[in-house]
Amino acid sequence: MRPLSCEHHPLKVGTAFLRHESKFYLYALYNKNKPKSDSLMSENGTQFFKAKQIELNDKMDLASYLLKPVQRMGKYALLLQQLMKACADVQHTNSNPEILEDLEMLQKAEEMVRFQLRHGNDLLAMDSLRDCDVNVKEQGRLLRQNEFLVWEGKAGKKSLRQVFLFEELVLFSKARRFPDRKNLDIYIYKNSIKTSDIGLTAHVGDSPYRFEIWFRKRKPGDTWTLQTMSEDVKNAWTEEISKLLWKQAKRNREIRLAEMSSMGIGSKPCLDIRPSQDQINDRSISISQLGKESGIIADISLSPDEVLDNPHWPHHHHHHHHNNNHHLPKHTNLKKTHSLASSTLSSGPVSLPSSVLSEDPNKSEDIKPDAMSPTVETTDHTITVHL
Repeated sequence: MRPLSCEHHPLKVGTAFLRHESKFYLYALYNKNKPKSDSLMSENGTQFFKAKQIELNDKMDLASYLLKPVQRMGKYALLLQQLMKACADVQHTNSNPEILEDLEMLQKAEEMVRFQLRHGNDLLAMDSLRDCDVNVKEQGRLLRQNEFLVWEGKAGKKSLRQVFLFEELVLFSKARRFPDRKNLDIYIYKNSIKTSDIGLTAHVGDSPYRFEIWFRKRKPGDTWTLQTMSEDVKNAWTEEISKLLWKQAKRNREIRLAEMSSMGIGSKPCLDIRPSQDQINDRSISISQLGKESGIIADISLSPDEVLDNPHWPHHHHHHHHNNNHHLPKHTNLKKTHSLASSTLSSGPVSLPSSVLSEDPNKSEDIKPDAMSPTVETTDHTITVHL
């Protein structure tokens, strides 16, 4: 951990923890496998290891030594929590960017250690899944698992379920417990839903212990209401699911931008119409002659403020007065950018978690990335259309 650096700059300890994050995962694996090692030792090695303890005149038996890694992670978590508490005042009064960054790293380190502390038990529970028709090892990292009362559908009956949250899957199972066999509970698979298909309602009614997940294209039975006994557990789950949905939305947007780029459109292509001998040089344009040829009899000229009012341009509906005889002033100096269209150029709008996180899922809206909306920019001599 580079002790000299941390000794003189204690806030750097968070960065030291994060630098070795991958190695802390070994503690989770150790915790997961410890029940097996304890069982093997009690069945086969009790007398042998007891004799060794006497031979070495050691006050501690092997079981105590094997418990030390588990206790060490708890001490790490306590250390980081105490540092965070001691630095609470500094965070609100100090504006030094380096110190603020160290405090942020300290917070992330504390969250990482807390995750690894529970992750061993979560992995042990995952290994106890039975009759599962999905490969859970292909669903991303297991983020958390807890017991919930679950209602499927609005009028469904409640069931006690052990729910597993993976990066790519929410899995429901039924616990089968064996009181006489410690740490040997099993979980029977019931059903699952991909996280890419779900929405979240963080608050349901007046209960602080409930939240809902639902299919984005839902039908009456496609809602699951989950209730826990702890508000902290409920908040942890809704926060975790929210992060997942935002991450998915960002990834979907990047994929769509890449698709547009591969089609030669680019992330923000534009068409410039510049004056030349073969093009329009006057800011006031009369095309009555062209109108006769095309069956349209009118004098038409487009001013930047009137672009959105013209029904021949695709755009959002604006309630403005339409003038049938528009003329663009010659001395117009506008730097505005107008949104011309609400439609996107790819396979459809991305459903972002702002809709997913609404109090009422029925009020969800599709939010489209800014880079997808066609815009027009007008300067003195150039009209630029951004697609």
